[in-house]
Amino acid sequence: MRASTTERPKAVDLVPIGAYYGRGKRSGVYGAYLMACYEPERDAFQSVCKVGTGFTDEMLQHLHAKMARRVLGWPLDKPATVFGGLTFGGGPIANYMSHAVVSMVERLRGGDGKTGFLFANGGYATDNHCIVVSREPIAAAQFPQNFDYQAEADAARGPIPELEKDYVGPATVESYTVFHNREGAPSAGVVIARTPEGKRTLCHIDVPDAAMLAFFMDGTVEPVGTAGAVATVDERRVWQR
Repeated sequence: MRASTTERPKAVDLVPIGAYYGRGKRSGVYGAYLMACYEPERDAFQSVCKVGTGFTDEMLQHLHAKMARRVLGWPLDKPATVFGGLTFGGGPIANYMSHAVVSMVERLRGGDGKTGFLFANGGYATDNHCIVVSREPIAAAQFPQNFDYQAEADAARGPIPELEKDYVGPATVESYTVFHNREGAPSAGVVIARTPEGKRTLCHIDVPDAAMLAFFMDGTVEPVGTAGAVATVDERRVWQR
């Protein structure tokens, strides 16, 4: 970057150091990237801007796959799936698994491996399914099988706490989330907390409170399990520490 603010370079070499999940048409891939330039004096990358325009659908799919490879440590010379760079084609709720099944069958019948793993989740990520297929009999496989694990899951979950909608007082963070707008800035937040009696309650995170927002987002401490209180502020129930 140049020191003068009156002369702007035509091009700057930047690298992505972060990504933002896309929404709408870009759901399922990263829709924008946080870019940085290298600062030799500090031997570090300094964030410069966010880039979210000028991408084709194909470019977004390709970039998402490359970023996912880095997170997983997946070799570049090894295809991530048998059905393109991602685990789906076009997006959820688009019959993508039928295409993935066909691709897997063609690969196995063609002699490219002996077994394959197929995984899918529902469009709202509330259900998931997986299956192992093979071009040779699998000795340990049994059919038919009962895949209904709901009773086992319910037993492991335990009783559902009673919800106290208007609770005010001391509580402990059970879970939380911070929502972001299209620009990637925090816009709202919610805390799910347990009262001393074991009941469950919900309240807002005061996003304009920089210290409170940092507590939930900067990773210095794990908010889950910490003590605090639900208080009424401007007719809203908010979390306080």
